[in-house]
Amino acid sequence: IQLFAIMGFTALLLLGVVVGALDALNRSSESAESLYKEGFIPVASMTAINEALLRNRAIFAELLNSSASSDAVKAGTDEMEKNIALVTKEWKFFRSSLRSDEEKDLAKDFDEARTKWLDASLSPALAALRAGKRDQAAAIYHDTATAEFNRMKSSADGLIELRNKLGQKEFSENQTRFSTSRSRLILTGLFGFGIILFAGYMVVSAVGRPLDD
Repeated sequence: IQLFAIMGFTALLLLGVVVGALDALNRSSESAESLYKEGFIPVASMTAINEALLRNRAIFAELLNSSASSDAVKAGTDEMEKNIALVTKEWKFFRSSLRSDEEKDLAKDFDEARTKWLDASLSPALAALRAGKRDQAAAIYHDTATAEFNRMKSSADGLIELRNKLGQKEFSENQTRFSTSRSRLILTGLFGFGIILFAGYMVVSAVGRPLDD
């Protein structure tokens, strides 16, 4: 009876540890999925935003060149409008993933800077370009755009850095959880193996005694 009790206890212990380990592994999997959805994808959106902002800045500088033809101005301004729409789309997606107060503060700063940059600088500058008024476009843009653009870019970079830090933290926690579960499984397996050896020894001893007698 004692032998069966020991074996039953061991089986229950092994079952409990295996269930706990599976739960930890499942949470690790969920954490990895969360890291992908709430970390990598939003960072990709912010990276796309940064690239579109820098591309628009480069296009605008090219269009201010007096040698740019009217066709080139139209193609360039059309591309800039597409980039503006892209930034709006990606930013809307990124905003839906905001979590911390620090992120929300940076997002608010980005929103304010972008609104001023579009309304006071880029939109009127594009209108002047389309009208063939390069000097006026340059004056509008350079007088008002630099400070807001730099503020907007700084906020975007800060959001990417924050999200990367969050991703590194979650990845580290996930690795720790996985390592702990693996260690528990190994230790429990060794313990169970030891119990099985002990139970086998007890069985052999119990069978051997009547034969010795």
